[in-house]
Amino acid sequence: MKTNYSNSNKKRLFVKLMKESEVGELSLISANPKAYLVFRILVRYMNDHGAVIISQTALCGILNQSLSTVNRSISFLKKKKFVNVAKTGSSNIYYINSNIINVDGIGKGRYGTFTSAVVLCDSELNISKVSL
Repeated sequence: MKTNYSNSNKKRLFVKLMKESEVGELSLISANPKAYLVFRILVRYMNDHGAVIISQTALCGILNQSLSTVNRSISFLKKKKFVNVAKTGSSNIYYINSNIINVDGIGKGRYGTFTSAVVLCDSELNISKVSL
């Protein structure tokens, strides 16, 4: 049986931590451990273009943290330029600074185009059970 390894079937197994930013990441761990956890969750769920749409409700659930803690953490990450946040409708797109964490192909141009992984928690899916 022949296995197809086209780009669409590849799963990202790792990301690159840029050597120049290693000190910054280590200082983030000690300066604001909760912000570091938010950062690692964003990296965990980001797509191959370094972006993820994830609700703050989902972040709260994954991290078992309050909304105010998640908001403060995101504000800290933005201030320290670990992430950028863009709005699309009522959702936030979080994209990781490609000078810190990189996947091949990120940060090679002036404009960013990407698809995004969307992470929702159960309460956001709003799916009613179907009885058969």
